Amino acid sequence: MVTFTEAAAAEMRSRIEHAIRDKAAGSDDEHLQRQLRLVDHASISTIHGFCARLIRHHFHRLDLDPDFVMLDEDEGLLMRDEVVRDLFMSRHDAGDSEFEAFLDAYGGGKDETLMRRVVSTHQLLTSLVDPDAWLASSLARIEQAADEPLAKSAFGRYYLRWVNQRLQVILDECDAAVTAMPAGFEKYAGYVQELAGYAADWKGLIEQEGYDAVAQEIAQFACPKRPSAKKDTPGYDLADSLVKRAQDAIKDKTLLGNLRFTEAQWQQTMQATLPHARAFLSLVNDFTHGYTQAKRAARALDFSDLERLALQLLRDPNHNDLSPSDVARSCHRAFRHVLVDEYQDINQVQDAILHLVSTECQNKGDSPPSSNLFCVGDVKQSIYRFRLAEPGRFLERESRYRAADDDAGVKVIDLRSNFRSRGPLLDAINAVFERLMRKAAAEIEYDDRHRLVAGADYPPGNLPDAFTGAPIELHLLDRPRNSKAEDEADPLAETDLDGTDLEAMLIVRRIKQLTGAAPLVAGGPLSPRMTVMDRAGDGFAPRPIEYGDCVILLRSLQYKAEQFASMLRRHGIPVHTDGGAGFFQSIEVRDMLSLLHVLDNQQQDLPLASYLRSPLANLPNADDDLARIRLAYNDPKTPVPFHQAVVRYAQEEDDDLAVQLRE
Repeated sequence: MVTFTEAAAAEMRSRIEHAIRDKAAGSDDEHLQRQLRLVDHASISTIHGFCARLIRHHFHRLDLDPDFVMLDEDEGLLMRDEVVRDLFMSRHDAGDSEFEAFLDAYGGGKDETLMRRVVSTHQLLTSLVDPDAWLASSLARIEQAADEPLAKSAFGRYYLRWVNQRLQVILDECDAAVTAMPAGFEKYAGYVQELAGYAADWKGLIEQEGYDAVAQEIAQFACPKRPSAKKDTPGYDLADSLVKRAQDAIKDKTLLGNLRFTEAQWQQTMQATLPHARAFLSLVNDFTHGYTQAKRAARALDFSDLERLALQLLRDPNHNDLSPSDVARSCHRAFRHVLVDEYQDINQVQDAILHLVSTECQNKGDSPPSSNLFCVGDVKQSIYRFRLAEPGRFLERESRYRAADDDAGVKVIDLRSNFRSRGPLLDAINAVFERLMRKAAAEIEYDDRHRLVAGADYPPGNLPDAFTGAPIELHLLDRPRNSKAEDEADPLAETDLDGTDLEAMLIVRRIKQLTGAAPLVAGGPLSPRMTVMDRAGDGFAPRPIEYGDCVILLRSLQYKAEQFASMLRRHGIPVHTDGGAGFFQSIEVRDMLSLLHVLDNQQQDLPLASYLRSPLANLPNADDDLARIRLAYNDPKTPVPFHQAVVRYAQEEDDDLAVQLRE
């Protein structure tokens, strides 16, 4: 059994153990007793955990020290940073002209941007089954584009398809704008149709006269001025937004900027790009070699090494395809079933490992394989593309299985029942997703197979002040217009709130209302305390709501979490945040970093002030003390930097603050 996190694997093992233990209680069934003894040895882990066990068991086949250590994320980051910096320094020292030209062309003469690109490309390659073939084909596509006309190269055909799609977007936007244009705005509708005419002409020129004909047209194109309309006309806001969308589509800078170049200019660009591509791939190859050597010297592996070494063990080296090795065949004998959770978040190498561990790899031909591989996933929840997950593999497998005959040995089971949410909430979610999730935008069509159905049988909503799953609230907040509190009873009437504070205050008010600590209407009686349902056996038990039942989800924890948490604490609501600004942005760590900055260079005003204001300096009245230092040397005619003012105050004054500063 393979799942995504160690916590999920531990929970799965625990549930299985409890289920067996409950069934074995009071039973003398030897089979159940044996399973209970074996459960701790069951292969239930993350895919990296499985790969690590496989590698340790077959280390001799890999010429690997079995006592290898795992690099954690931070250690790997530091090692990669050191290797790539040494690589760039060695290229500078060698006076590599191709490297310097590449650096000037793509890095603005700075190393850091290209260092990050080299490392990220290396990480991309580790997720591919055959990275060398991918690199060779990538370079070959650039070479082909440098030699062949647009329509005859793979890059060129891809680019022409992109241009055609962008032009179609303009036509679709204009068509939708004309259809939705309110009555009384015929001039606007005519203007939008005029814009559509330009896009249709460009599309026709490419098809009939070739790409270069469009470049000439674009060079002379200027978006026509929109007609005027009275803003007090009913429907003006809608008409205005429709015209703006059409204008934005046709003035797309990326599209127009590309279309200004002729086919010959594109070819020249690819010819100029080719030596830089070779220089870049040389850097990637050298970095990969250097990073591998550094890990070997430390007897260490990272997570991508676990995957690649496991794949090496499972793949038959005598075949170019994914044929199973004898190690893979031993897995076929050991595992009756291979069950995988969160399948939508696997990458190409992980998919190949699961393919080889299961009996799926024994099937040949184009028909869907009959195998012991059971996959659970939901592509709507795929959020790890930045970690090189490929949800398309899940979709491709689903498509093949759905198209298979009933006797093909494969099956798709739609798990639509949701046991965590009430029906009205799911109805609202379905109503939003079925409008937003289209195949062109989200790779799936939100049809009946994806619609969520309430699976939990909640008690009827006739308990006093119990939630029913509705209504779902949408609050639209205006920015505060003044700093005067007009209603002291309303927490949203606080002074000097920015947009984030205003959102946080609304949540403060709603939580207090739900917990019976605030009135529904300013100045009115306290609202009743709501009732929530706890799971109890196969049913639910009601109880009064607590603060811990409320969860706040934010788009960005990094920038808003601490601001929200501070507002809740200020109003007496206990809060815990899993995100916030991160470890290095916590106040204690920032204080320590300020001290380190001062120890490194005392002539830094902000780090010195931060250190003196922190508990590390132990000034009794830090804010007042900093003000005294500043005011003591604040002559505008002879300004003194703050760090010099601190030193002078310590040397020239004779009060308690000066004594502390000297110490």
